Amino acid sequence: DENQGQSYSCVGQSCSKLFELKIVERYQQNDYSAKFVYANISLGFKQGAYIRDGVKFISDVGCGSEKDVPSYENGNPPSEEFMLNKEAITPAVYENAKAVDYFQYQTINDPTNIEMFAHAIFNHKGVAMGFVGSNLGWSSGVIRPPSSGETTWGHCVLATQFGQDDRGKWIGGPNWWGKFWGLGGYWRCYDFSGY
Repeated sequence: DENQGQSYSCVGQSCSKLFELKIVERYQQNDYSAKFVYANISLGFKQGAYIRDGVKFISDVGCGSEKDVPSYENGNPPSEEFMLNKEAITPAVYENAKAVDYFQYQTINDPTNIEMFAHAIFNHKGVAMGFVGSNLGWSSGVIRPPSSGETTWGHCVLATQFGQDDRGKWIGGPNWWGKFWGLGGYWRCYDFSGY
């Protein structure tokens, strides 16, 4: 049910949830702040962020809690201005951020190999990954690469699922556009050949 609203915080959303997946068993806490990550790694207003910076940040610093640094404006999906405002990110929040001493990250060198993603999801509970998308290619929960002539944009998601059905092998996970988008807020991708 996560929703990045009008912000460009998809990297913060993905990395805070990846952090959560990795440490929930150790610390029994499962509500980490996308705003804490995004405000610290953003490239600037409406510029988004790099996935590598988000993963490195949660590996080196940890992640503040949603209680300390809320990612929603009065319970509503956030604006870009709200997500970049660092007033709530005090020195105490940084001190309380739990660094994950066993957190590792790596680059998947063959982004067309769905098996490599499935293996990483199985072994590490999730993969923060980016797609080049288009509005038509992402009009439903089953996404596809952009076709020639379509306007493209970048988007970071968290892959947490993999499987196989009558269409073939797939990976999927939560998107950050709310529960009414796609497959109840989730995406699925079968074809990596165009990425």
